[in-house]
Amino acid sequence: MRRAFFLTALALLLVGAPRLSRLLTASLLTLDLLAPAFSPSLQAPAVSEVSIGSGVATLYRPSSLPCGGLVLVHGLSRQGQGHPFFQQMGRALARSGFVVLAPDFPSLRAFHLAESDVGL
Repeated sequence: MRRAFFLTALALLLVGAPRLSRLLTASLLTLDLLAPAFSPSLQAPAVSEVSIGSGVATLYRPSSLPCGGLVLVHGLSRQGQGHPFFQQMGRALARSGFVVLAPDFPSLRAFHLAESDVGL
């Protein structure tokens, strides 16, 4: 009886492991955004400026092996990627394991979407 219970529990754990991993990542990201002083990883992400076409972008890289990549767009904001919450989001996503590219769109900072922004 104990052996059957152990094997069943092990099978459920193996089947549910990917979902648990995603749940843990989402939980750490949420905690990081709600409590900025809390850092779920020991090392802060690497942050650097990169040029893309005629524009610039900020690249946030995790300290560990990345699990994926995201493009983070600041939207209609006068501060653009200089907004503190936008930078906090980029760092939190990188601490969660994502490589984050955050391009700057001057026309979005001016509350205007230009056709030239598509070429960035």
